[in-house]
Amino acid sequence: MQLDAEPQPGQPSIRAWPGRMRCRAQVGGVGRGSRATPAAEEALMEARTSGGSARRGFSAVNLAVVLALAGFGAGCHALFSFDPVDAGPETDVLDVEGETEVPDGDAGDDGEVVEDGDASDDGEVLLDCGNGSLDPGEECDDGNGVSGDGCEPDCRWTCEVDLDCDDADVCNGVETCEVAGHVCRPGTAAMDGTECVQTSGDPGVCRSGFCAAASCGNGTVDRGEECDDGNTDDTDDCLTTCRSASCGDRFVRAGHEQCDDGNATSGDGCDPDCTWSCESDPECNDGEPCTGVETCAEHVCTAGTPPPDGSDCTTAGGAPGVCRSGVCAAVGCGNGAVDPGEECDDGNTSNTDACLSSCRNATCGDGYVWAGREACETGGTRACATTCRTAGQEACGGDCAWSGACVPPAELCNGVDDDCDTACDNGFPCCAGSIEPCGTSCGSTGSRACSAMCGPGACVPPPETCNGRDDDCDLVCDNGFPCCAGGTVACTTGCGTPGARSCSDSCAPTGVCCAPTDVCGNSCDDDCDTVIDDGCSGCPLCPGAVEVTLPGNRLTGTLVAGAGTTRGSCGGDGAEAVFAFTTTGTKDVFIAAHGTSFDTVVYVRNCGCDGAEVECNDDAGGRNTSLLVLRDLPGGTYQVFLDAKTAAAGGTYSVDLYVTDPGPTGDRCGDPLRLTTAGDTRNSCGFAADYVPAPSSCDYMYSGSGEDVVYYFYLPLPATVRVQSCGSSTFCPTDADSTCVDTAIYVREVCTRETPQRACRDDGCGYRSGSYRIHSDTGGLSLPAGMYYVFLDGYNEPTGSWMHCGDYTLTVTGIP
Repeated sequence: MQLDAEPQPGQPSIRAWPGRMRCRAQVGGVGRGSRATPAAEEALMEARTSGGSARRGFSAVNLAVVLALAGFGAGCHALFSFDPVDAGPETDVLDVEGETEVPDGDAGDDGEVVEDGDASDDGEVLLDCGNGSLDPGEECDDGNGVSGDGCEPDCRWTCEVDLDCDDADVCNGVETCEVAGHVCRPGTAAMDGTECVQTSGDPGVCRSGFCAAASCGNGTVDRGEECDDGNTDDTDDCLTTCRSASCGDRFVRAGHEQCDDGNATSGDGCDPDCTWSCESDPECNDGEPCTGVETCAEHVCTAGTPPPDGSDCTTAGGAPGVCRSGVCAAVGCGNGAVDPGEECDDGNTSNTDACLSSCRNATCGDGYVWAGREACETGGTRACATTCRTAGQEACGGDCAWSGACVPPAELCNGVDDDCDTACDNGFPCCAGSIEPCGTSCGSTGSRACSAMCGPGACVPPPETCNGRDDDCDLVCDNGFPCCAGGTVACTTGCGTPGARSCSDSCAPTGVCCAPTDVCGNSCDDDCDTVIDDGCSGCPLCPGAVEVTLPGNRLTGTLVAGAGTTRGSCGGDGAEAVFAFTTTGTKDVFIAAHGTSFDTVVYVRNCGCDGAEVECNDDAGGRNTSLLVLRDLPGGTYQVFLDAKTAAAGGTYSVDLYVTDPGPTGDRCGDPLRLTTAGDTRNSCGFAADYVPAPSSCDYMYSGSGEDVVYYFYLPLPATVRVQSCGSSTFCPTDADSTCVDTAIYVREVCTRETPQRACRDDGCGYRSGSYRIHSDTGGLSLPAGMYYVFLDGYNEPTGSWMHCGDYTLTVTGIP
């Protein structure tokens, strides 16, 4: 329905266009989405048929009342202003073209129609945040969804004071707020080497504005580092923070990037793909002569200065024209008359009504939003809130209506899910600010913090618990509890001699305190076996000596610092622990104290405490701890002394003592081969011992009754170790072949016990069509510091014919 009322002198002017409603007046309003009632329309028609002109007494005031009764909705709220205007030509007051539904909206005080919003006091439209207009309740509105540009996507200033910009990072300096533009400016980075604290709580040093681990820059990729090239160049593949170079890290990677400003803003000089926004003026030209000449300055496109309206130009069709509001319009456009070549001419320069300033009819996709008909312009976007509460973008569709779909932004390193895929900081090593589980150097499960730069911190061990293990990686089992679960506790027996009692699973001492052996001559049952002074004939043991059950074990305890009572030929002035064993025939004996925390001396004496010394060792294997191998030792009773080098030395000790039948070196635990980085090549035939792995721990092992070769190695620090026999021979046929040696590998902590077993591998070197790779590969084993034993075993299938011994090559990596 279109209504026009040409006023009499002194009467108000009234114009209403339902569907695009622009009403000038102010009488009153009605609700949203209303339509003219039939009674009101009938009144309007009656007014028209009665003459309908201002001359016939149907004044604009009468019309205003009728319109109010007609119930005009949000398209025109029947809000009219009574501004006197000069009387024009006599015309009909009403021109009813049919029933028209008025779109939803409200009017401001000056009658301007708003769409899906409220009116401000001056009648301007109050639209959603992101429309480019400053509405009530907003601090700013730059019409984009970009953060950090001065106006945030929620229409609040990015900053107002320096404190708003402070990220509490010592290394990147003190950030400030540029008050005029409300933009945070970076501070001056601290000098490299300045001390700082990483987000994990570990100490660090500043490197190129970031807090890096103190070990960063040593040329070795340590725990928590992505890379370490040992230099201070931030333009290569590895940054001085020991993080891999990437677009967005604020450093220009030579040969890969033109620029890198560290943000995801397009058009600011450096685009998100680390290329220049522009490099020459032609790249900025929009092809419109009436917008001025755009230029490229410092890689940023700068808008030109539009020429004055009326300046000559050439239209896109090649016709002569004049500039009007930044658009090249045909000559004559804007004179209010539709000239040849024009689709319309309303005589104004508005591009939001039915006729553009270029004298073309307004259509969807013309680059302007037609007020009342279009919600937006095709290709445009506006800020919106995503389902994961981030600032997204809603696109304007081909019908000039908002799509209704809020597209999330790209994921950032910020500790939240930006792209609404339910994953925090996906694409980065970890979620900023999160705490994640990790494996510690002592095999427990710790936790690590993810830094603000999405880098994983150091693995922090958990608190110690009562479980018979070292949880907090301080080399002490169940510290903080009375004793180590499953171990023994020193005590004094009822005979007054040193003894031991068991430690329960709840870390409490339990059971009777007994000495390992009777102390000869005290007429007391020290070892709780109901026999007084048993074993005292012939070779009396030293006081406090521990009798070792053969074939031996790993012996642990604590030696308190102080002066000793005996000394070996190669030294040992401190306190000592004594172990005794008795053999009935010739044996090989292996004694290693490498797991001990202090400087040691180990010596062996025949028979009694003061018997003849068999052998003495101070330092072995390049360490200050001791190792002895006694081959073909005659049968008898022997006492092994673990002595502190000095009276000031003491602490926890770990001694491996194994006694086995004699044989070639490597045949048994009593004389194992030392495994070095050079590996070993030999033939396993002729080795008599047959150890077996823990039950069901290796596929295809069967009885595991082939010949074994035993090796040992020591790790002073935690390491990743790999042992393999993949280079032993070529692939073998699918059918069992008597020319091929089948090997299996298993790794133990205690040589004479199946458990704890660190690995067992068989046929780990791969398969090739038509044949088998029958050798083994443990893969990388993460091992704590300590002694380990490697068994190269022969496969012995009950019905097969593969050889269970023969030539092999053993290789190892990760050991010192």
